[in-house]
Amino acid sequence: EQLGTAMARLMAQTGLADVSIASGEIDAAFEAIDEAAAIAGTDATRMLQLDHLRILAQIARGEAADARAGAEGVLARLLERGIRAVAAETAILLATALRIEAGPDAARRIDAALATADRLIAETGARNLAPLVLLEPGRWLSQVRASPELFIGNPPPVLRRFWLGSRVVLGLAGE
Repeated sequence: EQLGTAMARLMAQTGLADVSIASGEIDAAFEAIDEAAAIAGTDATRMLQLDHLRILAQIARGEAADARAGAEGVLARLLERGIRAVAAETAILLATALRIEAGPDAARRIDAALATADRLIAETGARNLAPLVLLEPGRWLSQVRASPELFIGNPPPVLRRFWLGSRVVLGLAGE
């Protein structure tokens, strides 16, 4: 059913993609992202949110190389355009994709991505993003492994935003 305005349709598809990722319905998420992209057209601001959703969906599907390449491209564009607060979020996504793709072999690149996020957070004053750096899956999973009973089935709300709740976190923990 058609919603009234393009903006409302875009918001509905974006929300559908987010919910689909969180519920593990990744094919549905990609369909919603593609539909939202068709509605957004060339609106760079709207496409940025869709780029993040696409990276999250790729991570959830296990397409770490695609997620990493996407995050690297988005991060480079954001830094070039001076959109530093969003670049901090993207650097965290890049660290996650690198961790999934290469694990310990990517330690230096992961640390560099997280250092970029820390630097951008400090420069922009976007302190609300700082917990996300601390909750990056590799760091957070060490806490999960130490006390799994505190986390299983009950991920912190900030984690749901980036790592899709317990389904994906538990998948990462099993690696």
